[in-house]
Amino acid sequence: MNEIPDPGDRLEIPATAVKCVDESNYPLIVLVRLTDAGGRQHDIIDKDVAFGGDIGLTTEYPAPVTVPCEVLDVTDGIALVRLVWCETEEGLTEVRVPAAALVRPS
Repeated sequence: MNEIPDPGDRLEIPATAVKCVDESNYPLIVLVRLTDAGGRQHDIIDKDVAFGGDIGLTTEYPAPVTVPCEVLDVTDGIALVRLVWCETEEGLTEVRVPAAALVRPS
């Protein structure tokens, strides 16, 4: 993203669907991993429909996805964002990510 996001913008964080955790029901339950601005990886386990991307029974992992978020603040190129519809396995709903990495929803 070339422009600096504004607080309140609804954007998406690029992430990776690592594996399907439960394919016995629909929607599928997947493990998604994102990396914050400090290089720390965060795991999210949720329904496939909570993420942007094309995940299905025939998906080959790892697969690119996006995690919906709302921008809370941007300072020195780092965006503090609130995850929408999900939280990390540590219970976090806010993470700092490079503002330039955020993408508009497709």
